[in-house]
Amino acid sequence: MILRLFVRFRRYPQVLAALVVAAVAGIQLLTPWAEHALWLPTVFALLMAARSAWRILRELRSGTFGVDILAVTAIGASVVVGEAWAVIVLTRGEALEDYAANRAKRDLTALLVRAPQAGHRLAADGTTVEVPIDTIAPGDRLMVRANEIVPVDGTLISDIGTFDESSLTGESLPVERIAGEEASAAGSTVPLLLDRA
Repeated sequence: MILRLFVRFRRYPQVLAALVVAAVAGIQLLTPWAEHALWLPTVFALLMAARSAWRILRELRSGTFGVDILAVTAIGASVVVGEAWAVIVLTRGEALEDYAANRAKRDLTALLVRAPQAGHRLAADGTTVEVPIDTIAPGDRLMVRANEIVPVDGTLISDIGTFDESSLTGESLPVERIAGEEASAAGSTVPLLLDRA
């Protein structure tokens, strides 16, 4: 377990350093040297501020800037008012930001991979013909089989339909629609008919 944690923290050495600083300073608070416990977080805060300031200077020279300016301001303010412990929280923000960006990228990639390439158009004689998604035109009637992804947005013709819209809305429970309601391109859990909007 410790090895697994170390592997994760290897990507974010500043988070590991912040946790070590917090642990050492926390232990120091329990010793006779408790009045000096703030020195280590303060020095760490100044080092993190210098690191961020250097990055900001490079970004400004290239013509870009981001939220790092706010982070350096917050770190500086926390050191000035004697709350260097706040830096330990701020250093984890970069790791959380990276985690969120990677998670969003992974979810969007999964959504694109899952996107259907074809639909089942209903012919005038009631048969279904598989057609490429880009040939589906407004007014076309489509058959969506159970557990298939609705290929295009449309209006539900079937009496009722159950859709897994979690990839679109984040809602984990299936959503029921009735005839005449709009149906987004999402997973269908029952067979249904759809009129292309």
